[in-house]
Amino acid sequence: MAFIGAGLVNQETRARKQARASRCPVVSMYSFGTDVQTEQKCAIKVEQKNGAAKQIEAKVGTNLRTALRENGVDIYTLGGKLRNCGGNGACGLCTVDVADGQYNLTPMGPKEEFMMNGKPMSYRLACRAQVNGDVTVRTKPSN
Repeated sequence: MAFIGAGLVNQETRARKQARASRCPVVSMYSFGTDVQTEQKCAIKVEQKNGAAKQIEAKVGTNLRTALRENGVDIYTLGGKLRNCGGNGACGLCTVDVADGQYNLTPMGPKEEFMMNGKPMSYRLACRAQVNGDVTVRTKPSN
């Protein structure tokens, strides 16, 4: 048991809460008496506006914008690079067109639905979508 704040909390309970908060399924494997953690991965195929295609790998539950930027994918136009909101869902400049695997992204929330009003149903804000499986996206859609 560990002392936290004004009370005692069981470390196992804390570990469960942390695992739940991470939204990333973790499979525990026991090999020769050691506990090895493996995390599920998913593939994100990116079709960029300039015609280049790239496939990246990300942990399940990762934010789409974060996964794309960490792997060097350019999701912003020139103006978007200068005036984006940093992933807060306030500007709409990280819009991507989901070509395949829409069901592998988290559902749209009210804020994203408001921002995407009038745009095709396949458009999503990369900063508001979490990846739960394989998906194909097109960056910098024209609409």
